[in-house]
Amino acid sequence: MSGRLSSNIWSASTAYKREMPESICLPTEPACGGFLVHARQCGLLLDRPDLNTIQLVSLYVARQRDSDDPFIQSLPRDLSSFPLLSQPSLESLPAFVCGPVADVQKRFTQDWHAVDSHNDDEIIDFDAFRWAWLCVNSRCVWLDLDYEAHEENFTLVPLLDMANHSSTCANATVKYDHAHFELKLTRPVKRGEEIVFEYGGHDQATLWAEYGFIESSNPHERIDLTARVMSLLDKKQASVKVLRQHHYLGDYTLDWVDGTIAPSWRLLVALRLLCATEQHDAWLSMIAGERDDISTDNDQRVGDLLANLAQAEQAQMQEDHAKASLPVVREMIRGRLAMLDAFLGAV
Repeated sequence: MSGRLSSNIWSASTAYKREMPESICLPTEPACGGFLVHARQCGLLLDRPDLNTIQLVSLYVARQRDSDDPFIQSLPRDLSSFPLLSQPSLESLPAFVCGPVADVQKRFTQDWHAVDSHNDDEIIDFDAFRWAWLCVNSRCVWLDLDYEAHEENFTLVPLLDMANHSSTCANATVKYDHAHFELKLTRPVKRGEEIVFEYGGHDQATLWAEYGFIESSNPHERIDLTARVMSLLDKKQASVKVLRQHHYLGDYTLDWVDGTIAPSWRLLVALRLLCATEQHDAWLSMIAGERDDISTDNDQRVGDLLANLAQAEQAQMQEDHAKASLPVVREMIRGRLAMLDAFLGAV
């Protein structure tokens, strides 16, 4: 299987370097060429029925690390930009960064323990597995492969994983069905031009934790004010009950909307309830779409409260920037401070 897979990838890769057609279709079925690297294929080579998809594929890639397989050789060797490899102290990271980084560390630790717990004669190298796990985690894509559990349906797609991410200047899109993966250009590209598409709507901290980089401009960056709003709601349990009943409890953010920073609808809904006096009927009419707001007075109160929340977050970001030692973290904080400055300048 490994030989067939390598041969197909190599021939497709060399053709890809010579010419970039409008689209490339890769077969997803093994009978059509076996381009994908997923659990069903790896399971034929590894006797580990106890492992899930990411554990099995990562173990396969780790064991092939020193092989001459062209696909394995195409994987990056230097992953020092990933926090999982550089291991920053979680206590030294701002809260908005700590969450995504801790989540990746937790998932990796669980997968390593699952792989390492198998009692066999082969010693699994920790560094090789961590390298492979990062390659798989940052390059795999979701695809319906008929696994019963939704989260098991992902795969490595050689060729596709050569394309990088951009939220602002993507020149390609990805489409897929059960038989094919298609990488399609959205505009003509010149020889030597990089092919990029959008991996997903990820904020900066998630990009760094999962993929080892951030963007210079990220329209998906957001300021999470949930903790600050919840601290206000702690004093109004009746409001908490109403918000929970109508599915508006939590996830309160400032987001990019059409080039400006604006409160999310969920944030507005919560603050309008917090600032309401006896106008609960008007609030209910608003969330039902029967009216745009509650009252002019309520909007003024909400605006003042929003400004106070943003200023508190701004002060925290300034403190975090002074403490931050990693350049990538300082850059993320500067971006968030610019967002808050823009928002406060408009309210």
